[in-house]
Amino acid sequence: SSVATVALGTTMGAASVATLLGWGLLAALETRTSHPRRIWITAAVLAFLMSLGLPIAFATTTAAAVGLVTIHLVVASVAITGLARARQAHRASSSPAARDCAAAA
Repeated sequence: SSVATVALGTTMGAASVATLLGWGLLAALETRTSHPRRIWITAAVLAFLMSLGLPIAFATTTAAAVGLVTIHLVVASVAITGLARARQAHRASSSPAARDCAAAA
């Protein structure tokens, strides 16, 4: 059995690409559906669960599998909660009521 090393740059690149794709999907859902956040969170959790197949299938040791699953969990937790909250805050600040309050101030 051979040992594979997971490089930090590759890991960060993959996490960044996945997060940007998720952000794009959320933005598209916001223009096309009435419940974008709920649909997006469901899609993001399903994508996370599917992504667990790689570390489970290809890890050479239990410790490696646990480490890779932990990395996936951390990235998914930050990306899913961060994007969901950021988009919700953005929608609240761009609502007509928020604009009226800002104009009155």
